[in-house]
Amino acid sequence: MSVHVNNLTRAGFKKLAHWQLKKNSLSLSHTLPNKAAVYVITKNNYIVYVGSTHRGLKKRIYGYLKPGWTQKTNVRLNKLLIEHLKQGDALELLAAFPSNSSWNGLPIDTIAGLESGLIELIKPLWNKKI
Repeated sequence: MSVHVNNLTRAGFKKLAHWQLKKNSLSLSHTLPNKAAVYVITKNNYIVYVGSTHRGLKKRIYGYLKPGWTQKTNVRLNKLLIEHLKQGDALELLAAFPSNSSWNGLPIDTIAGLESGLIELIKPLWNKKI
């Protein structure tokens, strides 16, 4: 399902930065907060990747910028981001920072739930293994 970025911004996601190439090296236009988040990467205003992090958005996204050779997802996303930037695509990073909740006194991990729900709804192209 192709989902436009406006659907997520209406729901509370914030545009944080756009991806860019500087001397063939991947970078972001702005510094990111280092807190737990659900994040999406958009290509030309459509969602292509959904991810989450409990250890902090800044730390997680750094893995895409400077992937270690054993980090398969980071290496794959780094390659996709660079490839699409070279093709002239507009790539942005958006994120939401939901608070955890509870149900009948039991804890709910809203970050994991939101990520899972979005992946199920959207089936983002880049979430599939290539």
